[in-house]
Formats: sequence, structure tokens, C-alpha cells
Amino acid sequence: MEKKIEKIQNEMAAIFADPMFAYINESTTRKMSEVVRDVFPDVTRNEIAACLSMYWEKEDTPESLYKKLMASKVA
Repeated sequence: MEKKIEKIQNEMAAIFADPMFAYINESTTRKMSEVVRDVFPDVTRNEIAACLSMYWEKEDTPESLYKKLMASKVA
């Protein structure tokens, strides 16, 4: 079981080591999660993760993500 967990952790580390995902780190994830909470105050942790995976793109700023989320909330 431990080997399987270690293998998965290594695979995930390799994926996130890709420069394509360099914008995803603890600081940016925290900021973008706060944006989601501002738009959807009663959101759960899993819902935040789903929302970020659907809407957050590399070139987004907190302000641009906020606008996207507000537009999706109205739609």
C-alpha cells in the first residue's frame, strides 16, 4: 500500500513540476480560493477545487477570475 501511495505522489509531483503548472502554488491557490469564497460564500472545499479546475487559467488574475465567476453565477 505504501509503495502505491509513494508512486502516486511521485507521479503527481512530476505533473506539477511541469512549467505549464508553474502558476499553481500555495500562494496563488490561496488567493484564487478566496476569490471563489467571495463569489460563493457557502462553498465547500471540494466545490472550490472544482470551481478552480473549471475556471482558473494560467493568465488569470484574482480580478479576472472574479469576473468569470460572477458571469457564471448570473448565467
